[in-house]
Amino acid sequence: MTDRRILVPWFLDRKSDAVLMLSEPDDAIVDTGPGAGDQADSLAPIHKAIADAVSVVVSAGERPIATLGDCCQVIGVLAGLKRSGIAPALIWLD
Repeated sequence: MTDRRILVPWFLDRKSDAVLMLSEPDDAIVDTGPGAGDQADSLAPIHKAIADAVSVVVSAGERPIATLGDCCQVIGVLAGLKRSGIAPALIWLD
């Protein structure tokens, strides 16, 4: 199984180009920005775009490797895996 890196250059609702310094030509870049509303609502488009990217990678038979701008973005990764028929388990070490 081939790995496919997914990079997300957002820290909460702020653009963080530092993540992009890690990018390689074949990486998927999730560049969807925040939407309207309070901070929780504004992050929903970013999380949805991450879920979409993960789902596309899994559907292509690849393993998604996500470099995220903040820890909350794992919501989108888990949603994308679930949408692809994978029942993810999360072990969080902080």
